Formats: sequence, structure tokens, C-alpha cells
Amino acid sequence: MKSFIIYILLFFVGCATFTDYKPEYKEVVFEEKQNKTSSVVLNLKYKMSLNESPADSNVRVEKDLRGKIEVILKESSMFKEVKSGLDIADIKLDIEIVNRGEANLFLAFMTGFTFFLLPSHAVDNLDLKYKFTTNKGQLVKEYQREVTYDTWFHITLIPLTPFMFPFTNFYKGIGNVTRSVLAEAKKDGIIN
Repeated sequence: MKSFIIYILLFFVGCATFTDYKPEYKEVVFEEKQNKTSSVVLNLKYKMSLNESPADSNVRVEKDLRGKIEVILKESSMFKEVKSGLDIADIKLDIEIVNRGEANLFLAFMTGFTFFLLPSHAVDNLDLKYKFTTNKGQLVKEYQREVTYDTWFHITLIPLTPFMFPFTNFYKGIGNVTRSVLAEAKKDGIIN
């Protein structure tokens, strides 16, 4: 019953998230058969702030991100094995994601209070650092990317909501950046 009420409420929520990548994102398609010689261990840190005040990062978001990035690492066919935590591997990939959110909380309240007749806006600026190190701890290369999510809330956006829902675009954007960094690392010779 609780989930039914949530679905009914979401039906009347109009929101759309627009994504911007720096540097510009280009579609990446991985080769299916690659000569996999190295293993990788993934370490992920996710931090967030709202209006320049530290905020508690959601443990579930970090866990979901870790799972989605592990899937991308496996789908890339670049590694013979994908590990996490304190395991030992040929390459260590440290990913740090810092989410600096900006929102006008009063306007967000007024949007909900007026049943989305007044629009509101929120911005999530993500700084992503991908650091590749050897199993001995030597830094090989670090890649930095930025992703900006512009989310608008208004009743006129109801038709766009199923296609541009914030969480869907959030995970998709980070996945796109991860794919492009892996392709660039392969081109740079970091991944054999």
C-alpha cells in the first residue's frame, strides 16, 4: 500500500534532469574480445554537500555506484578479474566522486506546496577523479572529469519525467564518464 501511494504521488511530479559533461562525452563501445592480462581492484569514495554545507552521503548510493562501476569494468572486457576492497591486483583504480549540490530550499518547498505550479531548480556538480596506480602504489595517471545535472521541477515537465528522471540520469552519467575514462586509459597504455 505504501509503494502504491508513492507511485500515485510520482505520477503528479514533473521533473527533468539535463546532463552536461566536461570534457564533452563521446559514446564509447568496447571491443568484445580483448587480450585481458591484468586484474583491477576498485576503491570508491562518494562525498556530498548541499549549498556548501557537508551533507551525509547515502550509503546506498555509494553501494549502487560501486555495483554499477564493477559491472562496467567487467563489461569492458579489459580485465581478467575485477576485485574490490583490500584485494591485490595488477592495477588499482581509486574513484573519488564529490557531489556539490545547490538548491533553493524555500523554492523547493513552494513548488511542493503549490503542487508543482511554481517551478524550482536544483544543480548537482560532480567532480570525478579516476586514479590508476600499480600494485606497488605508484601513481600511473589520474583523470578528472566533471558532470553537471540540472534538475527542474514543474507540472509542465510531467511528460518528460519517465525519460529524464534524476536518479536514472545520475547513474547513467557516471557510467558514461567511467566508460570514457576506461577507453582513454586503454589508449594511453595503462590497461593492457
